[in-house]
Amino acid sequence: MSEKIKLYSFWTEDGRVYEYLEDHLNLTFNIFVTLFERRILKILASRLNRKADDTLTFVVRLAPLMHDIGKAHDSYQKNIGRKPNFSWHEVLSAQVCWNLMEAFRYASHIPSREFESLKRMVVATIISHHQAMREVERAFPPKWIKLSLWNLDPLYPLILKLVNLASKEIKPNIDYSKVVYSTLNRIRDTIRICRGSLGMMRDHIFDDIGRPPKPYSILTGTLVLCDWLSARKTRPSNYKSPMLKEAERAFPEITVLGFLSTS
Repeated sequence: MSEKIKLYSFWTEDGRVYEYLEDHLNLTFNIFVTLFERRILKILASRLNRKADDTLTFVVRLAPLMHDIGKAHDSYQKNIGRKPNFSWHEVLSAQVCWNLMEAFRYASHIPSREFESLKRMVVATIISHHQAMREVERAFPPKWIKLSLWNLDPLYPLILKLVNLASKEIKPNIDYSKVVYSTLNRIRDTIRICRGSLGMMRDHIFDDIGRPPKPYSILTGTLVLCDWLSARKTRPSNYKSPMLKEAERAFPEITVLGFLSTS
């Protein structure tokens, strides 16, 4: 069993609960694959007028696997032991995922035009998954998040693990180590282009997304639910979202399979 990468997605101020980012992303992904993947791929393939092939499967899986990857930024991780604040992590996650999909497309020799709608759909999903909490498109970015101080080295082993999960049972003939290496270089280039400004990065992402394909809302709703279920499973809380109560009624297997704690 490989050693956990010491990046965290949640902690309590008293230091009793720490949640590894890797664990949260894995659990969110497992919930998605177990409960929703088959039906979501069928719907998206129909709406996008394409086959539910390996490429669609891979990029759709990146939504649950990469949605919180921005929490790896040093500005968040250095606050361990204080009240957790991950404001705007979805912007960083969206940028990492965009660069990853660009590197994947290049390595897979997929024509840009064919891949563009998939890329915009998944990145729009990631940047929108906390839209009920904050509207990043029009807000001022937090000044304490310094893009230039982001040490990207710990991301290499984590993203490599995640893309290998995304390719499970697909196994395209791609060297993912090169894909991840290229991804990190693309992120560094983006930070330089944005002059270290989180606001400029946000604007850059929304310009790239443009008007996302309409099916992105289907994927976004599913991601939000999987994210809630994952958090509910591992984080202490007496609050149970009305959305989770509705989800229990709509999908009894959520409780049967142990994805929703009944305590």
